[in-house]
Amino acid sequence: MVFGAGAATLCLIVLFIFIGRPAAVGQSHFFKDQSYHYETLRLLGNEPYGGADTEEVLETIKHIRAGDAQGYYEAWSATAGRTLALAERTRDAQSKGGAYLRAHSYFRVAEFFLPPSDPQRSIATKKNLSAF
Repeated sequence: MVFGAGAATLCLIVLFIFIGRPAAVGQSHFFKDQSYHYETLRLLGNEPYGGADTEEVLETIKHIRAGDAQGYYEAWSATAGRTLALAERTRDAQSKGGAYLRAHSYFRVAEFFLPPSDPQRSIATKKNLSAF
């Protein structure tokens, strides 16, 4: 028995209804916590302008648990520190500037979830400003 295009489409629809939709490819959120997800998207929005590197962002968020403000700070501070060290040893002016800009972004985002009275906020702010 030969099926036409309409019959094949109908079979797919029936399978979809009875079996469910196919498994999603990739992931729809970086974090289940909407605040952490949004901050990741916000940082990635700087990528076209040199303010973030997708690989650095994805590597960093692997070490962050949503809701852990201290862990968030530590992960982004470590990435910012590595990026700042890269900027300081790079000779090419454009690459150096890009690394400083990324370090600035990472120091800025590191302090985001810390309470206002946390002394690490001022440390991150000073590093952020010096990288900028």
